[in-house]
Amino acid sequence: QAPARAPELPTSVPLGSSHLAPRFIAAMPAAALCLAALCLLAGPAPTSALRGGHTATGSRTQGGVTPIEKVINLLTKLQTQLEGEAKDEAAQYDKYACFCKEQLDDKVYAIEKSQRKIEKLNAKVNDLGGDISDLAQETLMLDGKIGELARTIEREAESRAAEYATYAEKEKIVSTAIESVKGALSALDESKGQMKDAKVDFAQLSALASSTLAALRSSPGRDAGEEQLRAAGGLALLSQDPEVYEYHSNEIVAELEGILKIFVAGKKDMDEEEFAAQAAFDKRDLGNKLLMKDYKKDKMEKSKISAYKTEVKEQAQQDKTQETKEKTADEEFLAVLKAQCEEKAGLWDQRSKIRAGELKAIAEALQLLTSRAAPSWSANEKLVGLQTGSNALAGSGAAGALKLEQAASFLQMRGSSDEASAASLAVARRAVEALQASAQRLNSKLLATAAARAWASEDHFVKVRSIIKDLLDRLAADAQAEQSQKEFCDTRMKASVTDRDNANEKVEEITADKSNMESLRATTLKEIADLSAEIAALKKALLEATELRNEESEENKQTIETADEGKASVELALKILKEFYDQTAFQLIQTQYVPPDSDREGKTVGDRAPEIFDERYEGAQKSAKGIVGLLEVMLSDFTRTSDTVTQQESTAVEEYNEFKEDTDASIVAKENAKTDKEGFVAQLDEALVGAEGQLKDQKALLETAAKKLQELEAYCVEGEETYAERVAARQKEIEALKQAHGILEDWQG
Repeated sequence: QAPARAPELPTSVPLGSSHLAPRFIAAMPAAALCLAALCLLAGPAPTSALRGGHTATGSRTQGGVTPIEKVINLLTKLQTQLEGEAKDEAAQYDKYACFCKEQLDDKVYAIEKSQRKIEKLNAKVNDLGGDISDLAQETLMLDGKIGELARTIEREAESRAAEYATYAEKEKIVSTAIESVKGALSALDESKGQMKDAKVDFAQLSALASSTLAALRSSPGRDAGEEQLRAAGGLALLSQDPEVYEYHSNEIVAELEGILKIFVAGKKDMDEEEFAAQAAFDKRDLGNKLLMKDYKKDKMEKSKISAYKTEVKEQAQQDKTQETKEKTADEEFLAVLKAQCEEKAGLWDQRSKIRAGELKAIAEALQLLTSRAAPSWSANEKLVGLQTGSNALAGSGAAGALKLEQAASFLQMRGSSDEASAASLAVARRAVEALQASAQRLNSKLLATAAARAWASEDHFVKVRSIIKDLLDRLAADAQAEQSQKEFCDTRMKASVTDRDNANEKVEEITADKSNMESLRATTLKEIADLSAEIAALKKALLEATELRNEESEENKQTIETADEGKASVELALKILKEFYDQTAFQLIQTQYVPPDSDREGKTVGDRAPEIFDERYEGAQKSAKGIVGLLEVMLSDFTRTSDTVTQQESTAVEEYNEFKEDTDASIVAKENAKTDKEGFVAQLDEALVGAEGQLKDQKALLETAAKKLQELEAYCVEGEETYAERVAARQKEIEALKQAHGILEDWQG
């Protein structure tokens, strides 16, 4: 931007007592008219002196300087000062305009940037709110499904229990009948055909057989066959008249064996039906429970996602609130900046015009004065104009308040809050080392996994003891439940798959958390950089405003000193003029002119002489009154200038102090926010280190679980292991776990 130019001095105009153009006079300010009138009255002095030995221009001060010379010196000094002030003010305004433009551009850019950021954050908050609402609806639906499925499982379990109770009752009747028939056959066999000595209660046996057949016939899908009806009829006859068949033991035995066969076959069918019903129920129940597990897992995942998105939404809302406050502060600052810059621009335009008019009037007055009153004075002297009606530059700087409130958000980092003592840690370490040694010696993946989990735990002593106890319980349960290699493999592979899935899920969770923390760290570092730039800009603006204020204060000080000096000079000029004209009027009263006598013809000199003045020169008393009045106007101008600049200096100091206070407060707020964010980044760095360690531990667990699963697949699918070998291996693992558990228990005891 090109510097503002100082107003140019007008070229000289021809002047004379009778050639001063009315147009020029009308355009001159009061101070210039005063000086012009003074110049017109101060023409060349007459050669003859008035009575009293004084000429019109011969009156001097004690320092030997005439009033005209005093005014010329004052005007010359004022003109030089005004020219210097014009250049200084042009440079000062150029600097101030650059300051306004730079601050305006910076604040507009910051406001637009904040607006874009607020729009993005608002969209993010709305999107997250919609997602959270959708997740809540989905979670509610899952709760309904889980409740309905739980009721279905309960109903089916109650129905199955009722069916089993019915089966158990019938099975008891049939089993009792079978045992009774078997007992009857045994008794008949021992009697060797002597039916009268056989201890068989055919009536009781017939009743039992009837109830058994009724139970068999009541089973689903079973009808009474011919054999059952015949057997029931035979037993009924025996119960009525046992002696009819006294000598038919072979037929009775055959009849009972037929009945026994029917009972055994019926029980077998009934057992198979119960087995099929139980198997179908187990299948349905397993399917429902697996579905229930899926529902609960889906609900848990949605709850985690909802909690995460809720946290992100709250953080985005806090960021939006903070950014809105900063944007509002910038907008208020910008409004004050625009108002003050526009005010200074108006003042610059007004001062430039007034000073240009002053310089023009002073140049014209000096031309009149030097060409008419003092033609012998040096024409090279630089004259100074009178500063009238000027306004001092108001205080520079823009008042603006940039407020920043902390809304720092802090990462909730996981970690153990309990510190184990050194002794407990040492004992836990010994137990874990014992597990590792046993794992290597026995080549046991179970013990290796237990050792790895113990090392990865936060509270070694408590966690190691819990892990060992859990594994002991698990091995004991496995030993009781294991009856075949298939059950062993199913149990171990399911546990290994669960361990692998849990470790993999933990790795994914830690990886996601780590990624989120890294993203949040990058965003926070960007915000710290932005705050640093804003702080630097505020400090620069404050420094520039301080420099402008100091320059303006010095200029106002010089202006006040000059006005006071001009005031003193005008007061001196008034004193000299009043003393001169008052003294001249007094002398005219004391020395009245007396004409000489007439001649012989009776005529006086006056009668004969041509027309000429007939009284002493009184001086331009009327004009002198006008000059004194104009000089009094000049005096009031100097007084008003001094008072106005003093008041404007006080106002500028107040505006600068307000701007400095607001800017310092904004800098402190932004520096506090920057410090908080730097502390937040340090916490993120610490959390990232912890996450990296946890990720490493979980990957080790995942690798161990995957390796164990691979070995189990090779063992269960590709190879065979005897039950005795498994029992022996398990027993060794149990002994190793008991040894490690004993280390912990002995220490506590």
